[in-house]
This record gives sequence, structure tokens and C-alpha cells, in this order.
Amino acid sequence: VMKCECFSCVTDLLDYLHNNLLIAHYCGFNNEFLKAILDTSAFRFVGGYFVLNHETYVQNNQLTEYAKSHLAECTLDFSVKLQPDYLMHSDARMMFRSDSVFKETPSFDNNTQNTELFNRAKDFEKKLKRAQASAQTPAQWMKQRMAEEHWYESTFEEKTGLDKMNYSRVQKETHRFTMLPLLAMGVGLSLDCTEMTEVLNLGGMTFIPGNRDHEAYKYLFTAMYGKGIDECNAFLEEVGVQTLGTKQRF
Repeated sequence: VMKCECFSCVTDLLDYLHNNLLIAHYCGFNNEFLKAILDTSAFRFVGGYFVLNHETYVQNNQLTEYAKSHLAECTLDFSVKLQPDYLMHSDARMMFRSDSVFKETPSFDNNTQNTELFNRAKDFEKKLKRAQASAQTPAQWMKQRMAEEHWYESTFEEKTGLDKMNYSRVQKETHRFTMLPLLAMGVGLSLDCTEMTEVLNLGGMTFIPGNRDHEAYKYLFTAMYGKGIDECNAFLEEVGVQTLGTKQRF
């Protein structure tokens, strides 16, 4: 729970569990609407609120200033109901004595705010599933392109300067490649700069503007587009940048 909710200390976890127990106790485990909302996993408990888990509203496990001033937009609404301990009854209606003692009971209802948030949460889940279904890893992208180019293991080694183990990793599709082997494959496949950038982005990487090594590698897919691995490595050696191939660290 601490890892999922990004809690930094045990006291934050205790507050989280305490508030959840209170909500479960007062609202009841039979509140199907509340259960359906929380089951979407689109909400996090932050700063005493169940808030939509989006960077607009939550950053560094804290509510953003925008969220604080737009609580109705992003948080679930728990109201308070007054329940009297002493009642007076007449023949026609139930009445309260002026000195009646009331108990405050938290309540969760399917009001407009909560219903709208529920619909947004369900929409988020649908979009997330579509994104996950269409998402590719760099290895999957490379494997597909290699299949289109009719590459075999020997072709892979010849055109990339990488070894059999890297070819096997591509075929398994799940290996998390670092930048250099992906660049070697990009050179072998004659990818242009747009394609190479797309592959790197799939792995959470990019060419860093102004970084000497990155600018040199990017140059391979612009001015040296279509050149073979040996010619590209000769250029990298000339400018003092690590070459691509089996000697690189993975």
C-alpha cells in the first residue's frame, strides 16, 4: 500500500487506513455506488480526500493548488447526516425536541458531483485499457520491423554489430533495452530520425538536446541516414563518442 500510494512514512499509511476504515464503517460495505467508484482505481486518498489520480490534481503525493481550489471537480463528496438520539412522536408526524442530541454520521450518496466523477473515472479506465492494448515496447517495434525486412539472426548480427543474445532478447519482446543497442538496431534498419525517436520514446528515452553524445548519435539518423554500422562507428570514433555494437554495455 505504501508503494502504491507513494507514502513516505508509516504515519501517512496509518492515516490512510484510518480514514478508509471510518468511511467503510460509516457508509457501510453495502454502498455499491461507493464500491464501484473505488474499484475503478482512478482515485487516490491524498490530504484527507479521495481525489482523481491525475497530475493536474496530485503531485508528489500532495494536492495541487488547482485541486485545492477545485475540490468539487476532482474529489468525492462525503456529506454529514444528523441523527437524533431522542425522538417525540405525534399521531401524524415525527417531531424533534428542542434539546434533542444529534449524532453526526458521514454519508456517501450518488449526488451530481459523485456521479459525474464516477463517469469520468469509468471513462479514464476505458481509455487506459485502449492505450495499454495498443502500447508497444521498443523490442516489439524492432521485432516487427525486422520481420518486415526479413531479417534472420545472421542478418541481425551483420547489420547491427550486436550478438545472438541481443537478437534473442528482441524475439522475446519484453527485454528493456538501453539506448545504445536500440541505436545499433536503428542504424541496421536504416531508421530515420523520426522513427528512431519514436522507438526511444517507447522505452522512456529521448535524444537530449545539447548533449554531445546524444547529438552525435542523432546525427547518425539525419546527416548519415542510411549508412551502415561500420561507417557510423567510424564517425563516432572520429568524434570521440562510444561506438555501437557488441562491446557496449547493455
